[in-house]
Formats: sequence, C-alpha cells, structure tokens
Amino acid sequence: MNFTRRQCLQPVTRAAAARPSRIIRGVPDPSIRRFDALSLQEAAEASPALANLAAQVRESARHLADVSPVIPPPLRAAVQAGPVDGEGWCLLVKGSAAAAKLRQLVPLMEARLAQAAGRPVRIRLKVASAR
Repeated sequence: MNFTRRQCLQPVTRAAAARPSRIIRGVPDPSIRRFDALSLQEAAEASPALANLAAQVRESARHLADVSPVIPPPLRAAVQAGPVDGEGWCLLVKGSAAAAKLRQLVPLMEARLAQAAGRPVRIRLKVASAR
C-alpha cells in the first residue's frame, strides 16, 4: 500500500489510533508519541544540578540589576553578569579601560549589593577576552 506525503501528515482518527502500531515503508505510526517534550525550565527544575545552576544565573542577574544604577550609562554595555560562587560575584568587563573605571566603583557596588542582598557580597572584575 503506497502512501503519499499528504496522507502521512493527516490527523489520526480514533479508529486509526486504536489499530495496532505498524511501520509502513519506514514511516512510523504517527498516533504513537515516543517522547514527551520538556521545556527548558521543566528540565532545569527536574534536575538538582540544573536547578542549582538556574538559581545561580537568576542571582547573578539580580546582582547586575542591583548595581546597574551605580555603573555609568556608557559603561553598562561593556559589563556582563558573571558567575556567583562561594567567594562572591564576578563581573565580566569588555576592555581594560572599562575595568579600570569599574575598579574605582567596586566599594560603592559592594555597598549597594550588601544593602539589596542583606549580606556582604565580594565583587571581582574579570576582563573578558575579545573573541
């Protein structure tokens, strides 16, 4: 029995779904769903390691939002949120000139984070390499 592409893509009726599964010329029965797709958020919540990583990313984004008013507007484009770890938080900066200016603002940013987070947070600056 030959099937056209149009026939293979038509919706499956209840009667067709009740029939036993068979493969016709390499085309699997479309009524059988083999895997349930998960969204990225569902997968992250299901895995403890991914859930921890997602929490760190959210915390890093919150830190950047807290200190962004302190950063001069022309420098904001050169700053990215980096990783949060046991030692503190890392800011990734494009260019050594922007990093030198931000080093002067680190005490102010740390005070702002301590106020927002309710605990002292140490800030490290890393110059991001151009790739």
